[in-house]
Amino acid sequence: MLLLLLAAAVLFPARVQAQSVPTQSLAQVLAEIEARYPSLAAYQRRAQGLEARAAGARSQMPPQVGVGVSQFPYRTAILKEMDSPENQAGAVFSVEQMLTNPAKLRARRDLLLSQVQVARAEQRWELNELRAMARMAYFQRYAAEHKRQVLTGSRRTLARLVALTRDRYTYNQAPLGTLYKAEAQLQELDNTDAALLATIRESNITLNTLLGKPLEQAFQLDTTRLLRREWSDTTVARRSDLAAAEAMIQTTRLERQLAGLGRKPDFGVRFEHMQMTAGMANRYALMGMVTVPVVPWSARMYRSETQALTLQLDELRLQQQARQRQARRAVAEKRSQLLAAGQQLQNYQQRILPAYRRTFEVQQLAYRQTTGNLFVLLDAWQMLLMKQMDYWDTYERALGLQAAYDYETEQ
Repeated sequence: MLLLLLAAAVLFPARVQAQSVPTQSLAQVLAEIEARYPSLAAYQRRAQGLEARAAGARSQMPPQVGVGVSQFPYRTAILKEMDSPENQAGAVFSVEQMLTNPAKLRARRDLLLSQVQVARAEQRWELNELRAMARMAYFQRYAAEHKRQVLTGSRRTLARLVALTRDRYTYNQAPLGTLYKAEAQLQELDNTDAALLATIRESNITLNTLLGKPLEQAFQLDTTRLLRREWSDTTVARRSDLAAAEAMIQTTRLERQLAGLGRKPDFGVRFEHMQMTAGMANRYALMGMVTVPVVPWSARMYRSETQALTLQLDELRLQQQARQRQARRAVAEKRSQLLAAGQQLQNYQQRILPAYRRTFEVQQLAYRQTTGNLFVLLDAWQMLLMKQMDYWDTYERALGLQAAYDYETEQ
């Protein structure tokens, strides 16, 4: 009874600790990044700021109010001469309002709203890049963990062979050199395992950084169907970087339109009230104003700006065409590589690994029956291990290609 209680005391905390490690699926990781990553919120704030600016883009300039004196003499004694024609002094109150052309105000508002679309498209593309980074780290850890499982099984097998060879060496039934070679290979597995552990820790750091969690926080992977079998969607029409470039083209087009509106006049009105000194009637002045932007020395400014923006618009269109071609090429390349990797994995599963496993089993059986050679058995064990690791290298490469494919098609 006491032994049962001690065993329960030892095993129960370990079981609770294992159960307390959360499991993170890839979908959960991607959803948390979208909800919490700071740079995405920064893009949201930029878009909101542009919308706030667009809300006041049609506002006019504030009026100007002035107060002063008019025709005030230096010889102040004249002010006492009420009937003197030289006494025309008075206080002046003025109000002036400049009115920007309404077409310019509408164009400025449309320009700001188009910049909102650029910010939102850039936000979606930033999310796509973060998702690709998370997928790569998730897949890298997944492959490393399976490689460690392969190493664990191979280490267990080799350890049994080393133990059997030591017993036979006692009776001069095994060569010492081959025994040392087997022991050296057993130690080399520790180096490989240490490298895989470093890869897992690096992936954890990347994922926890993206999730905003402590860098060393542990979690388990949900490995349900990570590698897809179909990659038929080759469209790049929904890519946010292309949408951002298209929105930038529209912004430049609106900016050119705004520059071209420099040829339209602005208006103004000015009212002055003159409060005269005693003996003279009060006066007022009302004046309308209009700018004349078509004069040669003024027209050069908006004409040159319009020409520059036209050339910039052509540049953006050509860059967009090149970007679309590159995107289509990248998607086609990734799909072709994925199909090839899928065929390679199928060959490993159906032909290569079973053949090397049968070879090892035959050599192992022969060695146990003292009719086989340890050197040949070690070579078969090493080849099986190498091909198993090659399989997971190919699987990891296929997952990386899938992440790149999803990045290019923005899935």
